[in-house]
Amino acid sequence: MDPVLIILLAVDALLLLCCIVTIITRARQAKKADFMTAEEKTEQSESGEMSETSLKEENEPVEAEKVAKEVVKEEPVTAETVPAVEEQAVLAEDDIVKEEPAEVKEEVSSENEVVPTESVSEKETAATYAAALEPSVSEKKKPKIEGAKKTADPFYIKMLNADEETQGYYNEIRNEFKSYKGVNARISKGYDSFRKNRQLIARILLSGKSIRLYLRLNAGNYENSKFHQQYVGDKKTYAEIPMLVKIKSKRGLANAKLLVADLMKQEDAVKKTRVTKVDYIETLKALKEND
Repeated sequence: MDPVLIILLAVDALLLLCCIVTIITRARQAKKADFMTAEEKTEQSESGEMSETSLKEENEPVEAEKVAKEVVKEEPVTAETVPAVEEQAVLAEDDIVKEEPAEVKEEVSSENEVVPTESVSEKETAATYAAALEPSVSEKKKPKIEGAKKTADPFYIKMLNADEETQGYYNEIRNEFKSYKGVNARISKGYDSFRKNRQLIARILLSGKSIRLYLRLNAGNYENSKFHQQYVGDKKTYAEIPMLVKIKSKRGLANAKLLVADLMKQEDAVKKTRVTKVDYIETLKALKEND
């Protein structure tokens, strides 16, 4: 909010407070004057110094005021009578005003003049108002409560939840790796890895409905080829297996087998004479049951 507007609001509030104090002071003085007049009348009646004529003249205004008050009570509340009702409400709150702080009472210097004290300045009022608008330090530093992060499913769970076609591609490519001597395979939480002589040579991941096959081959040797390979060696995770191909169809599976043959030739791996295909999907199911 504009600081000038804040200062103007503070000045208006201070002026309104001064007006209320002035009205209350005048009401007190009028009440005190009425009380003194009643005491003088009582003393004159006890001493017998006042004549009957003077008593009648003094009683007439009192009776006139009573009649006027009764008329006012019977009149409906209109826009003209609202100020009188507000003045009566202010008088009714006389006891509450008596308990106001000393600083407010000191503001009334005379019957008709209202002097604001130096303790309530415009700058302090504006600063207090601005501080009320600003959020507290505890609210600013309140940490955001985030929901629990969903943990990714293990590789075997993802593969078991995949469609039959994707499971078939995985089964074929894994049997292709295991058809070579000295190749070891291991299923971990996020992927299926293949090693030869303790050297990582390939890795299988599942992303959606696509099998991602990472190979320890030079992607630059297959430029302008049908394999649609990608180089991912700039990432530390795939530095040892920098070539990526995706298997999403039967043609992609056939191309992947050709790349596996090139990889095994590079690693001096020999193919087994007798190859028995294994249903590795059943192996994954057993792994799920034992987990």
